[in-house]
Amino acid sequence: MPPWDPHERGDYWVVGGKYLDAGFRHRRWSEVIGPVDSLYEATAIWRRMSYLYSHDALVRFHVVRSAESARAA
Repeated sequence: MPPWDPHERGDYWVVGGKYLDAGFRHRRWSEVIGPVDSLYEATAIWRRMSYLYSHDALVRFHVVRSAESARAA
């Protein structure tokens, strides 16, 4: 069974960008993708974005859930 429920609905976002140094404190550029309906879809986007930038160690992406959706659950 996957670590997420493919039928779960909510507002998920894929957030990331390129950082200026390996401390990952300050971004050179940022990207926000979403909202996405399910954690399953957001994870698929995260994998795609991570693969596209796999050559650059200073690029990171994360999946986050909006606070409003989390409170309503």
